[in-house]
Amino acid sequence: MNAATQLAMFIVVTAFVFYVQFADPNQMTHFLKNIAIAGGLLQVAVYGAGGLGLDALRSLRSQTA
Repeated sequence: MNAATQLAMFIVVTAFVFYVQFADPNQMTHFLKNIAIAGGLLQVAVYGAGGLGLDALRSLRSQTA
């Protein structure tokens, strides 16, 4: 289990713990924000960071050196 998956699980758990009053628009906004962040982290966990990751930077530097 990589760091992105662990962070996504942490964010989902904390969203359900701290933002339980869905009648309050402010809490609903923050809850949905956290779920969206968790979704982005799960996408990074499945597909990787691509050209923005440190692995791409390392391979770029090793090719030029």
